Amino acid sequence: MVSEIAIPAFISVALGVVVFFLGAFLTRKVSFLGDYNIPEPVSGGLGSLF
Repeated sequence: MVSEIAIPAFISVALGVVVFFLGAFLTRKVSFLGDYNIPEPVSGGLGSLF
């Protein structure tokens, strides 16, 4: 049986902004991400996994 998880809109937007800024920080600090033009939201999403 699968149950739904309800996340308020404010929380999801706030987490999205945090992940974006984390990605911007990682893209500036890790030259590999900048060299291969990895977008900030992608690198932030990967960075939030670790």
